[in-house]
Amino acid sequence: MDQGNGRGDMGPGERELEPASAGIEEADRLLPHGAHPTTGDRLFEAGLERMAGGMERIGRVLTGRGQARRRRGGVGAAVGSATLRAGDALESGAAYIREQDPAAVRADLEARVRSRPLMAVAGAVAAGFLLGRIVRS
Repeated sequence: MDQGNGRGDMGPGERELEPASAGIEEADRLLPHGAHPTTGDRLFEAGLERMAGGMERIGRVLTGRGQARRRRGGVGAAVGSATLRAGDALESGAAYIREQDPAAVRADLEARVRSRPLMAVAGAVAAGFLLGRIVRS
Protein backbone atom coordinates (compact mmCIF):
# COMPACT_ATOMS: atom_id res chain seq x y z
CA MET A 1 0.00 0.00 0.00
CA ASP A 2 1.29 3.44 -0.92
CA GLN A 3 1.77 5.75 2.07
CA GLY A 4 1.46 8.81 -0.18
CA ASN A 5 0.76 12.31 0.98
CA GLY A 6 -2.73 12.73 -0.51
CA ARG A 7 -5.96 11.90 1.28
CA GLY A 8 -6.89 9.48 -1.48
CA ASP A 9 -3.86 7.33 -0.59
CA MET A 10 -4.99 6.68 2.99
CA GLY A 11 -5.85 3.16 3.95
CA PRO A 12 -8.85 1.93 5.94
CA GLY A 13 -8.96 3.53 9.37
CA GLU A 14 -6.32 6.15 8.62
CA ARG A 15 -8.85 8.91 7.95
CA GLU A 16 -10.33 8.37 11.43
CA LEU A 17 -6.91 9.03 12.97
CA GLU A 18 -6.45 12.30 11.10
CA PRO A 19 -8.23 14.52 13.73
CA ALA A 20 -6.11 13.01 16.53
CA SER A 21 -2.98 13.59 14.50
CA ALA A 22 -3.95 17.23 13.99
CA GLY A 23 -4.49 17.55 17.76
CA ILE A 24 -1.03 16.14 18.45
CA GLU A 25 0.54 18.58 15.99
CA GLU A 26 -1.28 21.47 17.70
CA ALA A 27 -0.09 20.32 21.13
CA ASP A 28 3.50 20.10 19.83
CA ARG A 29 3.25 23.67 18.58
CA LEU A 30 2.10 24.85 22.04
CA LEU A 31 4.83 23.06 24.01
CA PRO A 32 7.96 24.82 25.26
CA HIS A 33 10.96 24.45 22.93
CA GLY A 34 12.95 21.30 23.68
CA ALA A 35 10.16 19.50 25.59
CA HIS A 36 9.65 15.83 24.73
CA PRO A 37 6.16 14.86 25.89
CA THR A 38 4.61 11.44 25.52
CA THR A 39 1.76 10.93 23.07
CA GLY A 40 -0.64 10.79 26.01
CA ASP A 41 0.61 14.15 27.28
CA ARG A 42 0.20 15.69 23.85
CA LEU A 43 -3.31 14.33 23.48
CA PHE A 44 -4.20 15.59 26.98
CA GLU A 45 -2.89 19.07 26.17
CA ALA A 46 -4.69 19.17 22.83
CA GLY A 47 -7.88 18.07 24.58
CA LEU A 48 -7.46 20.81 27.19
CA GLU A 49 -7.06 23.46 24.49
CA ARG A 50 -10.09 22.22 22.61
CA MET A 51 -12.12 22.10 25.81
CA ALA A 52 -11.05 25.64 26.75
CA GLY A 53 -12.10 26.89 23.33
CA GLY A 54 -15.50 25.25 23.65
CA MET A 55 -15.99 26.57 27.17
CA GLU A 56 -15.09 30.06 26.01
CA ARG A 57 -17.55 29.95 23.08
CA ILE A 58 -20.39 28.64 25.22
CA GLY A 59 -19.57 31.16 27.94
CA ARG A 60 -19.82 34.04 25.46
CA VAL A 61 -23.17 32.77 24.19
CA LEU A 62 -24.53 32.43 27.73
CA THR A 63 -23.24 35.87 28.68
CA GLY A 64 -24.96 37.44 25.68
CA ARG A 65 -28.23 35.66 26.36
CA GLY A 66 -28.04 36.50 30.05
CA GLN A 67 -27.57 40.19 29.32
CA ALA A 68 -30.55 40.16 26.97
CA ARG A 69 -32.78 38.49 29.58
CA ARG A 70 -31.70 40.90 32.31
CA ARG A 71 -32.73 43.85 30.15
CA ARG A 72 -36.24 42.41 29.83
CA GLY A 73 -36.77 42.59 33.59
CA GLY A 74 -39.18 40.53 35.69
CA VAL A 75 -38.55 36.82 36.06
CA GLY A 76 -36.32 36.98 32.97
CA ALA A 77 -33.92 39.23 34.90
CA ALA A 78 -33.36 36.54 37.54
CA VAL A 79 -32.82 33.91 34.85
CA GLY A 80 -30.54 36.33 33.03
CA SER A 81 -28.43 36.85 36.15
CA ALA A 82 -28.01 33.09 36.60
CA THR A 83 -27.15 32.71 32.92
CA LEU A 84 -24.58 35.52 33.19
CA ARG A 85 -22.94 33.80 36.18
CA ALA A 86 -22.78 30.50 34.28
CA GLY A 87 -21.24 32.25 31.25
CA ASP A 88 -18.69 34.03 33.43
CA ALA A 89 -17.79 30.76 35.17
CA LEU A 90 -17.21 29.01 31.84
CA GLU A 91 -15.06 31.85 30.51
CA SER A 92 -13.09 31.93 33.78
CA GLY A 93 -12.59 28.15 33.61
CA ALA A 94 -11.34 28.44 30.02
CA ALA A 95 -8.84 31.10 31.07
CA TYR A 96 -7.64 28.89 33.96
CA ILE A 97 -7.10 25.93 31.63
CA ARG A 98 -5.13 28.05 29.15
CA GLU A 99 -2.99 29.81 31.78
CA GLN A 100 -2.02 26.81 33.92
CA ASP A 101 0.56 24.15 33.22
CA PRO A 102 -1.24 20.99 31.97
CA ALA A 103 0.33 18.95 34.80
CA ALA A 104 -1.14 21.40 37.34
CA VAL A 105 -4.57 21.18 35.69
CA ARG A 106 -4.35 17.38 35.79
CA ALA A 107 -3.30 17.34 39.47
CA ASP A 108 -6.06 19.80 40.41
CA LEU A 109 -8.62 17.73 38.54
CA GLU A 110 -7.48 14.50 40.21
CA ALA A 111 -7.66 16.09 43.67
CA ARG A 112 -11.19 17.38 43.04
CA VAL A 113 -12.37 14.00 41.74
CA ARG A 114 -11.01 12.24 44.83
CA SER A 115 -12.63 14.71 47.21
CA ARG A 116 -16.09 14.70 45.54
CA PRO A 117 -16.55 11.64 43.30
CA LEU A 118 -20.32 12.03 42.75
CA MET A 119 -19.90 15.65 41.71
CA ALA A 120 -17.12 14.52 39.38
CA VAL A 121 -19.42 12.01 37.69
CA ALA A 122 -22.10 14.68 37.25
CA GLY A 123 -19.50 17.07 35.85
CA ALA A 124 -18.19 14.40 33.49
CA VAL A 125 -21.69 13.77 32.16
CA ALA A 126 -22.24 17.51 31.64
CA ALA A 127 -18.81 17.92 30.02
CA GLY A 128 -19.48 14.95 27.73
CA PHE A 129 -22.76 16.51 26.67
CA LEU A 130 -21.09 19.86 25.98
CA LEU A 131 -18.15 18.29 24.13
CA GLY A 132 -20.55 16.25 22.05
CA ARG A 133 -22.36 19.43 21.06
CA ILE A 134 -19.07 21.17 20.26
CA VAL A 135 -17.75 18.28 18.17
CA ARG A 136 -20.98 18.09 16.13
CA SER A 137 -20.98 21.83 15.40
